[in-house]
Amino acid sequence: MYKMRKELQPTLSLNSLKHRDELAVLLDGLGASLPQLIADHPDSADFMPLFADKADAIARQADVADHPWLMHRLDTLLQKNGIHDDEYLPPHDLV
Repeated sequence: MYKMRKELQPTLSLNSLKHRDELAVLLDGLGASLPQLIADHPDSADFMPLFADKADAIARQADVADHPWLMHRLDTLLQKNGIHDDEYLPPHDLV
């Protein structure tokens, strides 16, 4: 089994969780990058995994209690950029 060097191991403690105002700054940065990300990856199969990675990186820094707020903000970012929830769902015959 591979072991990561201790100094490189990610640590997450209550002290490392970000407050909503700090999360909002990260979300604003993600929102600012969305138009270019969408332009560079117009195919949903390419775009959504990249967006999800960026969103997950922010979500890992949030307290569980902030997750509903965070998910709402992420949905709003997508909608403001013309991406709707049902747009990236698989066809009904694949669900």
